[in-house]
Amino acid sequence: WQKKKDLLSKRERETFEQIYGTQYDMLNILFIHRYKKYYQLPQEQIGSLLIPINYRLKAEKIVELIQAADEESFWRVLATTYYARYTKDLRSTRQLEGLYEDLLDRIIHVRAKKDPFSIATIYAYLHDKEEEVELLTKVVEAIHYDRDPLQIQAMIDGKT
Repeated sequence: WQKKKDLLSKRERETFEQIYGTQYDMLNILFIHRYKKYYQLPQEQIGSLLIPINYRLKAEKIVELIQAADEESFWRVLATTYYARYTKDLRSTRQLEGLYEDLLDRIIHVRAKKDPFSIATIYAYLHDKEEEVELLTKVVEAIHYDRDPLQIQAMIDGKT
């Protein structure tokens, strides 16, 4: 992240920053939520476990998210961030993970369409391959655990 100015052209750097900056911000939001909800970690420890890169999620907002007293106040603070504009109602971990996946997918594919002869196309290809591998892993695990074929088909169709 620190060497991007030395290694990338301006156009490539914008693509890199938008894709990876968004990913780092969303991962930090997810991590803060999980650390608070499932592990009840102290604020100091949460701060030390985050990715030390800010893109659109400013340091003040990260501190506010970490210091949120309860889950309701966490969601209120999150609603004031840049990423709140991409969803109508964000009130659960599942929606937060969905936002992460949808937002990255949208950014990567829009950049690839906008500039098809750039690194964005490679990012899009690798992103799609990662999704394919995840789906294959889910299917193999479902078969291993003797899931019903209709459940497996619904998983493949994206209904679960």
